[in-house]
Amino acid sequence: MARVGVWKCPECQLHQTWKTRSHKSKKLDRKCTRCGKRVRTTLDRSASGKGRLRNVEIWERNPGDWAALEEEARRRNEGAIADSVAAVNNDENEELQSNFPKIWGVGWIPPNALTFPSKLKSKRAKKSLLEFVAERHDGHLNSVSECWDSMKCKEKMTGEEFHEFSKEFMRVVEERYLERTLEP
Repeated sequence: MARVGVWKCPECQLHQTWKTRSHKSKKLDRKCTRCGKRVRTTLDRSASGKGRLRNVEIWERNPGDWAALEEEARRRNEGAIADSVAAVNNDENEELQSNFPKIWGVGWIPPNALTFPSKLKSKRAKKSLLEFVAERHDGHLNSVSECWDSMKCKEKMTGEEFHEFSKEFMRVVEERYLERTLEP
């Protein structure tokens, strides 16, 4: 069975489906249908879908429903267009909270704490969080970092401690953005 998924052109940001001839394929060579940019990359990538250079995003999916894959690419393209239209502001020099892209997953909280084999280093958790934010919403990076720094977290945390810290952290972030939204 072939490998399949969605990739995003680094030049024009168009999401497109891809398919290999064999499940053993490790490389992807595609040409964008919109701008014609050719992309050559490996399929076995980091969990974020980005390689070391972070210039091509690839999501691999289970082979089976090609129509669902086409639908995913279409939805991703529609979402990108909606986000870019919403971010347009008459005064380009004015940075408003309302111009930042949406952060999806609002309100989701893990029901239980994770079980860590050893205590999680606070610096490692912060680094991972900032990488996550930078990959998706770099306009929020400073605010998220400031919220973390304001919280006096332990140097190392158990799963339960991290769970409680995360809930409080999300409350602080939510409060920060509520304040920014209400600013004149």
